Amino acid sequence: MKDLRQLVIEVAYLVVTLFLLALWLIIGLFFWIPMLGRGVASFTAAVVRSAITATVLSETDGAQALDQSIDFFPNGFRDVMLMAKLRGQESYSPPEGTLRPERIVGEVIWAVVVWGVVWLVV
Repeated sequence: MKDLRQLVIEVAYLVVTLFLLALWLIIGLFFWIPMLGRGVASFTAAVVRSAITATVLSETDGAQALDQSIDFFPNGFRDVMLMAKLRGQESYSPPEGTLRPERIVGEVIWAVVVWGVVWLVV
């Protein structure tokens, strides 16, 4: 009886994990594509500015924004799988970084504006 109960629990966790991965696929892409576009544009602007002014790019000149935007989507999958792996353990701590409400609101507004423009153009 205990084995059946454990099997049901494992299947439930698997179903929830698959649901969360599918949900992240949709929500993550919604935010990632505009974020990636902004990161590429920021880095490109920094390269153009560097070329015009004949200065060397530093990591703060758009490279960090590009790195963060590239890592955003795969990191979501990583975090879902990490939470599934660590379930029930009290030692779980969220990924490092600052979670500021204004950053979240800014990303939501940015994504809605970008997709709104895409919808209007298409």
